[in-house]
Formats: sequence, C-alpha cells, structure tokens
Amino acid sequence: MKRIKELLENKYIKAGAFFGFYLLFFGFFFLLSVSKPETKPIEKIEKHWTDIKKIYEYEAVIKDLQTEAEITITGKRFFNKNLFTKGEDKVYYFYGEIYLENEDGKFEKVDEYEMVSETFNDEYLDISIIKEKLTEDKQKDKVINFDESETIKYVVDTEEYYITSNNDVLKELKIITKDYLINIKYKNIDNVEDFVVEK
Repeated sequence: MKRIKELLENKYIKAGAFFGFYLLFFGFFFLLSVSKPETKPIEKIEKHWTDIKKIYEYEAVIKDLQTEAEITITGKRFFNKNLFTKGEDKVYYFYGEIYLENEDGKFEKVDEYEMVSETFNDEYLDISIIKEKLTEDKQKDKVINFDESETIKYVVDTEEYYITSNNDVLKELKIITKDYLINIKYKNIDNVEDFVVEK
C-alpha cells in the first residue's frame, strides 16, 4: 500500500496515468465510431410523369372523333422496344425502325405499318416526346381529384393534354385533338424487364 502511495505521488507516474486514461477514453470512442455500421439514407424513388423513361406497361384507348371508331392498344415498352396487342388479336413488335407482326405464332417483318390510321401521329403514344411538349408555360390548370390524385391540364396549339398522377406516380394521360380522343393508362413504370421476340 505504501508503495502504491509513493507511486501515485510521483509526478511522472501521475502524468503517465493521466495521459493513459485520456488515451484509452478517446481511443474507445474512436473505435466505436469506426466500427459503427454505415447507414445509407433511404432513397425516395419518384416516378412522376416528368421523370418517366420509356420503361412501362400501358393501355391506350384511341377514339376517332370523326367516325366514332375506337381501338385499344395494350403493350409494354423498354426504351426503343415496343411489344403490343392491337385490338383483340394483332400482336406487333417494334424495335427502332423494324416492325414485326405476329402471324400464326411467328413474327414476320412488316414494310409498311399504320398504328391507327394515316392521320394518327404515333408520337401521341411516346411519353418521352409528350413531356418535351408540356413545358411549364403550357400549363393552364391543376385540380385535386376526389381520390387525392392530381390532374394538370396543358394546352399546346389546339391540343389539350391532361396528366393524372397520384403520389408522384403517373397514372393516366388524356389527349384531345381535333381528330382523336386518346386515353392512356400506365403501370409498372421503370419495372419492365428487357425482352426480345423470336422471328
């Protein structure tokens, strides 16, 4: 006991003990911070219509306002690939500028193809082109629907565009032109796997 007391009264021992204590103290917290698992912030993925790319499934109902004829196109897109059913049984596959039609279970190249008719602009079904047209200065109205979804109206020349989204997820696009009424519903945005078809 006397020996311990003498050691504690020694200024060098006291300094060393003091230094050692703080070294252990700060070393403990340093090791704690280093060993702490890294936590990454949760990334919020928003699929608002302005962010949508050409990866989605869709159903388009196109009505000719002159003849009252109506056609439904159901399909999926993966960038420049478009696989869809026109009407009840006609299946088509577009890949860039290549058009294929399914005949008896086999895809055959089609030299000339009309999505709807000669007067129909296929760009109405391309959301990437549509969103370039709908700039902020073209916005005319915005309403909150009963289900809390949001519909924004745009006017481009004589055409009207209605974008409906819910919690930043694109749900529907309605286009009114002098010749056509087009309703397009979207699902599985950014969640379609790449696909190919066999000739």
